[in-house]
Amino acid sequence: VQTFQGFLQKWGAPIHIQLAFVKKESDFNWLAKPPRNKLFKVIPFKRPSSSFGYSQAVKGTWEQYKRETNNPLATRARFKDSVDFIGWYIHKTNKILKISKKDPYRQYLAYYKGWGDYKNYSKDKKAIIYAKSVKDMASKYRKQLTLCKKNLDKKNILFFKRFCNSISTASILLVPLPTIVYTVGITYRVKNVENNIPPNIVIPTVNRLAAPGPVPRISG
Repeated sequence: VQTFQGFLQKWGAPIHIQLAFVKKESDFNWLAKPPRNKLFKVIPFKRPSSSFGYSQAVKGTWEQYKRETNNPLATRARFKDSVDFIGWYIHKTNKILKISKKDPYRQYLAYYKGWGDYKNYSKDKKAIIYAKSVKDMASKYRKQLTLCKKNLDKKNILFFKRFCNSISTASILLVPLPTIVYTVGITYRVKNVENNIPPNIVIPTVNRLAAPGPVPRISG
């Protein structure tokens, strides 16, 4: 979740739309590739494109992304880089085609067809079907994330009140208030994120009292 929030601030790409893109493109499979074509409908042959990883980015566009973001070590199999790529692409689409970053339908059409061929999307029935499914998925993720945030906010307040009531005044005076707030926030927020994350996403278990470290890779 922190990964998505970071790129929301960086590129302005809504979290629910990023999730919908990853879900549609790879179903959160870090090694996803398009199926091979078959000769005579039996013999495995070449793949139709170089798409790979969470974002299913092709090699050429991925190389452009690495150059423009000064991120030469980025890899399509790393979740953080893939989400950054999607945010970058949505941002570029907004600049090039003037499509709102909050429009999952048209943003995905541009993602699927490419900036140059976007104008011909009306002739591609498959692209339209895919874009509609991304729009529906984005709507579901948006509702789930909104509910998740409300639940986290409410439960954090109640938990903090109970925590304070269970500690003597003398104990509180011995520990700086910011330390208590920090510890409680980390402990309870991680617990609730694990319980309220949208379906098809699994976050590895982490030490709830550990200091913040790298964001765990999300996979499905």
